[in-house]
Amino acid sequence: MPDEKVLKPAAAVSVILMLIIVAVSFSMKESNKLAGVTGTAVFLMGEESEVAEEKAQEGVFAIFPGEKSKEVLAKLRDKTIVIQKPKSVSEVTTVAFEEIAIEQKIILHIEGIHTGELSEDSIYRVNGEEIYYGSAAAMEGDMVQFLTIAEEKKLDEEYARAHITITLDTNYAYELYEDDGYYYISLLRAKDRYDKIIVVDAGHGGNDPGTFPSSEQCYEKDVNLAIVKHLLEYLKQDDTIKVYTTRTEDVLPTLKQRAALANNLEADLFLSVHCNSNANTQIQGMEVLYNEKQDGTSTFTSKDFAQICLEHTNGKLSLKNRGLVPRSSNVYIVGAANMPVALVEVGFMSNPSDLAVLSNEYYQKKAAEGLYEAVQDAFERLEQREEEDE
Repeated sequence: MPDEKVLKPAAAVSVILMLIIVAVSFSMKESNKLAGVTGTAVFLMGEESEVAEEKAQEGVFAIFPGEKSKEVLAKLRDKTIVIQKPKSVSEVTTVAFEEIAIEQKIILHIEGIHTGELSEDSIYRVNGEEIYYGSAAAMEGDMVQFLTIAEEKKLDEEYARAHITITLDTNYAYELYEDDGYYYISLLRAKDRYDKIIVVDAGHGGNDPGTFPSSEQCYEKDVNLAIVKHLLEYLKQDDTIKVYTTRTEDVLPTLKQRAALANNLEADLFLSVHCNSNANTQIQGMEVLYNEKQDGTSTFTSKDFAQICLEHTNGKLSLKNRGLVPRSSNVYIVGAANMPVALVEVGFMSNPSDLAVLSNEYYQKKAAEGLYEAVQDAFERLEQREEEDE
């Protein structure tokens, strides 16, 4: 079992003894539990009242030794990952933050440090008044499910690069801060940070090509991704919308991962892009799948979103309009989504006429343009609904 430590409130004697250990050596390996961490009483007996007051203001973060930035501490959330800075951090050190939302992962890239200075025991997780540290074992209350530290350094280089990969218990929004002693990654509910959230899904991927014509001149997974990439370029124009994607390259997230991403983030909209196929090559046109179980549950439903997507997207392509299709029962991501969801079947790859459109970059961009307008329209409808509900 990986080594996992958890700090919880306990007797006053344990508070004093264990905090002395922390203050002297900053090592929490002495016990699987370090007692006495509370939001207001982390100070040693006999300290001057001014010092004690400062530590009380720091709350649970007072257990970490050294001077800390009051400005940073004031911004930290109840759920925060605290990483002790390596001693070799200097002006040449750079930090980059990467998010892999579909895998519930974040990666901190630290460049310009010496090797061997980072360890799992220097990565702490504050959850309310509890602190966890060490390698993760998916303990109750610990946001971190798994973590790894990878270092790389070439022989002719003075400094190394470290990559801290953290797998979390769910999806969060993130805020990265630092002061002289620590890096802080505050975790918060996505809806508490972003007013508008959409998850965009490019169907299939990886070893699942989706459908393809008999000539195999192109695969559905590639057409879906091409349209989504163009859509993302359009969505960059609106910085009021936070966009999450299930994939931006040729990989295969599971259906469960795709739906969970949207649900965990409490997204406002979930849009999935696909292409269709039929043994009858004469069948053609665009249709949009929706979750009919949402009918009557709100003033803006999956059916409403699907209708908007159909109108705007087919308005750009002028394919045969095949209408809306209720598919909550046998299309997983449609049935599992908790928010308005639209799965757009842009056209039939089995039909020569539709295929000529789907495989053409110009029309892929036009499809993305229509989807972008649909997203804009849908968010306007959502805002109207919120105003009416007030």
